[in-house]
Amino acid sequence: MMEDNLAEVLNPSSSVTTSSAATPALPEDTTLLFTCCRQCGLMCQQLPEAAGDASLTALCQQCWQETDSSPLQGSDDKLSVDDSHHACSYCQKVFKWKSALELHLRSHTGVRPFPCLSCDQSFSRKIHLDRHARTHTDTTQNGYTKSCVKTAEEFTMPPKEGAEITREKQVKTHISVVVIGHVDSGKSTSTGHMLYQCGGIDKRTIDKFEKEAQEMGKGSFKYAWVLDKLKSERERGITIDIQLMKFETVKYSITIIDAPGHRDFIKNMITGTSQADCAVLIVASSTGEFEAGISKNGQTREHCLLAFTLGVKQMIVAVNKIDNTEPPYSEKRFNEITKEMIGYVKKVGYNPKQVAMLPISGWHGDNMIEASTKMSWYKGWNKESAPKKKGDDVKQLSGKTLLEALDAIDPPSRPHDKPLRLPLQDVYKIGGIGTVPVGRVETGIIKPGMIVTFAPAALSTEVKSVEMHHTSVDEATPGDNVGFNVKNVSVKDIKRGMVTSDSKKNPCLETKNFTAQVIVLNHPGEIHAGYTPVLDCHTAHVACKFAELLKKIDRRSGKVLEEFPKCVKSGDAAMIVLVPSKPMCVETFAEFPPLGRFAVRDMRQTVAVGVIKETEKNTEEKGKTTKSAAKAGKK
Repeated sequence: MMEDNLAEVLNPSSSVTTSSAATPALPEDTTLLFTCCRQCGLMCQQLPEAAGDASLTALCQQCWQETDSSPLQGSDDKLSVDDSHHACSYCQKVFKWKSALELHLRSHTGVRPFPCLSCDQSFSRKIHLDRHARTHTDTTQNGYTKSCVKTAEEFTMPPKEGAEITREKQVKTHISVVVIGHVDSGKSTSTGHMLYQCGGIDKRTIDKFEKEAQEMGKGSFKYAWVLDKLKSERERGITIDIQLMKFETVKYSITIIDAPGHRDFIKNMITGTSQADCAVLIVASSTGEFEAGISKNGQTREHCLLAFTLGVKQMIVAVNKIDNTEPPYSEKRFNEITKEMIGYVKKVGYNPKQVAMLPISGWHGDNMIEASTKMSWYKGWNKESAPKKKGDDVKQLSGKTLLEALDAIDPPSRPHDKPLRLPLQDVYKIGGIGTVPVGRVETGIIKPGMIVTFAPAALSTEVKSVEMHHTSVDEATPGDNVGFNVKNVSVKDIKRGMVTSDSKKNPCLETKNFTAQVIVLNHPGEIHAGYTPVLDCHTAHVACKFAELLKKIDRRSGKVLEEFPKCVKSGDAAMIVLVPSKPMCVETFAEFPPLGRFAVRDMRQTVAVGVIKETEKNTEEKGKTTKSAAKAGKK
């Protein structure tokens, strides 16, 4: 109805508009962007500064074409009828542009096309609505505000007139998924393609990567470059450091961790895997590639073992490069690989019935988001859900795609009630912000204003802000991958492997030594007291000395077989006292499982795994407290 009134007023018969000016043509090299027009307030294509006149940069294409090259005049400017394009039929005020006249007419007709969905007000311009929308807060979502227009579908209309409108938004469970596997099995390509198909990366970015990759003669790396951002990674064509990115499925908000497959960078893979709830093991199905990965020195075998050792209890096996088999999309090859992988994941400790196995093509996108039409023989994957308690019913889950397999992950239980433990993955110095440690919250909660202690440095400071995927949050809970800004702390003071804790609630301390149950998996000789391999525990990689072999025990029953043995070898389990060669912070497995399990590496392979039973802390060292922490502590 209001639009009809507006159309009637704009009728040429009732206005004194005369137009003989030619419509200016857009320059050929003009790039159009989507934004709000300064003049009409509508979401449309904007003309950037490349158009020539910077004064027109806020005008949409339609409004720009209705103008000459002069800058925007105010609606109060009175022009002669000879120079005019449009005139108001109410007050005879003259305007050069139709859109300017429309804005003016709203003052006469009361037409306001942008209503607020939280109250009964309406506005003539969208920018005014956005400004007004900020006055509405939703107490159920920690004061979260957003434009009423953009969240129209998120509001629930009240059952009665005058009732308060509430905003209902489903908060998805957050989980972390690490992508592991042998070098060149297609981990980064598959992950990048998945992100692209799920909307995590736009087409323009992919096209840019494709052009850059072709210039370097690596056209097939366009999806891998979504995650491989380092210059050395792109030149060598391999992943070196872990990369975290976010996307959403129907059920979960997922942080995906792309881990390196090359054995030279196994430390980075361990850092990434220690932060995950579920692992996607990528296995290449090309002739010879699968055999290389599953061989004695292959990374498929070691990555699977490390994932289980580091506490990743759920796994998906994706048989990649199914388009590169002989013949392409071979059912026989997939069944052969599946049979081999079922045997190995069972040997490591996973239940094969709870592991989804599916064929994919990371490059072509087969079975990633949608079921492929090129594998008529493939009927889908089937798995059982892991029961939370003994006696719980087991659910049968099935699907065809990798996205459905991710949605079938069992939601992990989160230890909110325990004290804060946050192992640092990395520490960054960001200009204008300061020092930003990054890591995953394993237990407890971290929020701005907290006084935290970094162990083993025993350094206390205040948390200024907490961010998750470049968005500020009021608090971070277990499972969240966050970065937090700290005051008065240099990048040199803290580093990867340190553990963050609440200084007022059971702060973590440096560990002098610890007693652990160690199982020797693959060592070519005998291990005696004094042996000093590298221990990978949470994000720390520290050489630890096997100070004393207390007793040899049975792996399954725990029964003591021999007191104070002289040595242990492959297949043996023993209680051993370990002493770190550098300051280190670990916890008992019973109290903090993520900080109480470790892998032992030597000779570029995993030789043993273990869990920590007892720890002896260094309580003598006095910590350093920053000025901000001291000031916040007095409040």
